Amino acid sequence: MNPDTLAVEEAGLAYGTIIDRRGNAITPQMAEAAAAADEPLDIQRLCSAYLGRAGEYGLVDDIFFTGEETGGGQLFALDVANQTLYTVPAAGRAAFESVALVDSGSPNRVALLIGDDREGAPLLLYVGRKDTSRNAGFLERNGLANGNLYVWVSRDRYDSPEDWSGTNATASGRFVEIDYHRPAFAGDSGYDANGYADHDTQDAMADRANHFEFSRPEDLSTNPDNPNQVIFASTGRGGAYPSDNWGTTYIVNVDVPDLTANLSILYDGDDAGKGQFPGGSDYGLRSPDNLVWANDGYAYIQEDRSVADRADFGGASGREASLWQISPENGQLSRIGEMDRAARLPIGAYDTDPDDLGDWESSGVIDVSEFFPNAAGTTLLLNVQAHSVKGDLYGGANVNQGLVEGGQLLLLQQTR
Repeated sequence: MNPDTLAVEEAGLAYGTIIDRRGNAITPQMAEAAAAADEPLDIQRLCSAYLGRAGEYGLVDDIFFTGEETGGGQLFALDVANQTLYTVPAAGRAAFESVALVDSGSPNRVALLIGDDREGAPLLLYVGRKDTSRNAGFLERNGLANGNLYVWVSRDRYDSPEDWSGTNATASGRFVEIDYHRPAFAGDSGYDANGYADHDTQDAMADRANHFEFSRPEDLSTNPDNPNQVIFASTGRGGAYPSDNWGTTYIVNVDVPDLTANLSILYDGDDAGKGQFPGGSDYGLRSPDNLVWANDGYAYIQEDRSVADRADFGGASGREASLWQISPENGQLSRIGEMDRAARLPIGAYDTDPDDLGDWESSGVIDVSEFFPNAAGTTLLLNVQAHSVKGDLYGGANVNQGLVEGGQLLLLQQTR
């Protein structure tokens, strides 16, 4: 993208080779054979993503992390230099929303906090051991081939938002290891060919550890000025957790060597930030989803409607899905963007439900200011996922083909 004209100059697929969870390169012939056996090798629902740079958080290479946002999902690590996409079995299973690199406390380890986008899921921590030998492979030298997996457990034995909620509330806890990799069980029921637990088996282990059940874990982003601090959103699931219908935004202070983390609730949508919005929950941040802790010190959070009664989203305020700026220091919010459903659609496309607030979400937001040096201030890259847009261009009756849901990439630049 040209930083001055903002025109897209070139685009293409980021990878040329995919390495599966057994370490094999997937060839077209393998894909055809798998399809014939009704065991497709295709990647499912890649979601939010994160670029880790060589030299940061113990990484040896530039790595673009992305994962499958689906039950039994896998994490992938893109070797940017060689355009090779590696499956990362050691990260366990999750409906991967995203990962956040944090300080592992050791130059020979890496640490990832993982968002598992499912109702009642845990906050996961992966700590990997780096192979420093000369011939170590990509995953091995970056600590992504061998490690341990943990779930966060409250010291006060809080089970869910029904026990612990409210703006400014705090909770201490520790990360408890789960035995998700058992090579002796390779190929047995509940385990893959390398002895990694499937999602159901891993969930059972997490349950036995009495993990805290977040309403629906979403995105995480590390404080650019503090490698031990992360902002984390749970988008809310009122049908299962009435105390967390409108979603909760947390600050996580993690100490990886001690396997501890203290959480504080930066903003609880159900109490509207302890009355920050007198009109009630629908006037503040609703259903927080993707977010970024930007270099300007603020975090930016977008909304993805997840309230128990869809009509409640915008029902009182009349406001569409929005993008918010929040201060991680005090939780003060400012709405800086809102969906415009009057946007011009491509020929042949149409909005099937233009009056249903929240059908379009700005799914994904990252701080790209460093690439636009002539801009006045912070520059955000976000995309629109228009769930209600249909048409021949988007697959017609088969919405899983074509462009699907009308994704757009947008730049939002601060002016002064």
